[in-house]
Amino acid sequence: MKPVLSLIALFFIAQTLLLGQATTPLQLSYLLTKATAEAPLERKHADEATNILATQLAQNAASTGSKYATFSLQPVLSLLEEGKIEGLKTLITAKLNVNVRVVNLISSETLGAFDVVLAGSGANRSEAMTKAIQQLRNKKALISKELLGFDQNIRAYYDKNCDAIAAKANAFVSKNEFAAALALLHGIPSDVACFHTQAALTNQVFTAIQTQQCSTVLRKADAFIAANNFVAALNVLSQVDPAAPCATEASAKITAIEAKVDAAQKEQWEWLFKFWSAGVDAEKAKWNAITAISLGWLRTNSPLELIEK
Repeated sequence: MKPVLSLIALFFIAQTLLLGQATTPLQLSYLLTKATAEAPLERKHADEATNILATQLAQNAASTGSKYATFSLQPVLSLLEEGKIEGLKTLITAKLNVNVRVVNLISSETLGAFDVVLAGSGANRSEAMTKAIQQLRNKKALISKELLGFDQNIRAYYDKNCDAIAAKANAFVSKNEFAAALALLHGIPSDVACFHTQAALTNQVFTAIQTQQCSTVLRKADAFIAANNFVAALNVLSQVDPAAPCATEASAKITAIEAKVDAAQKEQWEWLFKFWSAGVDAEKAKWNAITAISLGWLRTNSPLELIEK
């Protein structure tokens, strides 16, 4: 049974970077594993921790314009100690540890880990644990600091392993597993030399996948449209490039959807509507297409089961 993960929608934040063009450093985004809990902690405690961490990471990405890498945060909750405070009302106290491992989703390598210690009290053990977990909301600065350190470690990882990453991507290509290759290559931070070294291969794979996936993309989009799930349909259709064999059909579907979405959705997907209606922000559209394909593959094929947050 694979653990369930939470994939934050922050990874679809639009980037205007060109493949192969010099860029400024970006703070990286991470896929978030749904937390697990060691007894006596319960599933509800792990879920609460996951929700808090997901919210913090999403807010951080929205404010910084993050780029994802193929690394996940995998939190594990454990009880360090518990006690009592005697008084008019007896309170149970709990000290917890959240151990967060940073793991590469494709290779399963562990880059490192950090710990967050939490304390809380309540009328009973479960309440004390819940109060402790809620203190995660006050640990945003600490977590951000830890992740900034890992940002540098991840860049060093890609610098060191660039040739191996290219070899693995080419192995995927030789088996026509283009989405896997794209997920691997696009996960390289765009301010690392390896990203630019492999830009030609990334473009080659992106072109190949357009022909391979066109019919599947249109079929999925039609199913979402029939269910009035227009956001899901747009997410699928955003993967289509103007040079793809199904570009004309995709454009017609996107135009039809534009008339059906609400104001908030229209604003969210304005870049896609403008691109297909007037050719605006072509590189941005291409970047988002590659991101959507890459994350779609990770969600379906990584060793961990990913769900969208």
